[in-house]
Amino acid sequence: MKFSPIDQAFFDCYTKNIAQCDDKYVQQFIEMINQDNANWDEFPSEYYSHLMDTNVAFLMGVEYGGKNK
Repeated sequence: MKFSPIDQAFFDCYTKNIAQCDDKYVQQFIEMINQDNANWDEFPSEYYSHLMDTNVAFLMGVEYGGKNK
């Protein structure tokens, strides 16, 4: 699957700097977060909160950086 530029940036940033969980779970997370009706019961619960918090912080950083150029 090809990611959007922002999703690819999150994937690259996470897998190169944090990597608390395997790349395959990061990829699955990104794919699911972009689905309208993702079944989160299929995603490993031990990674969900960590990845969601990291993604929200990443996106807020991108938004903040965009507003403060």
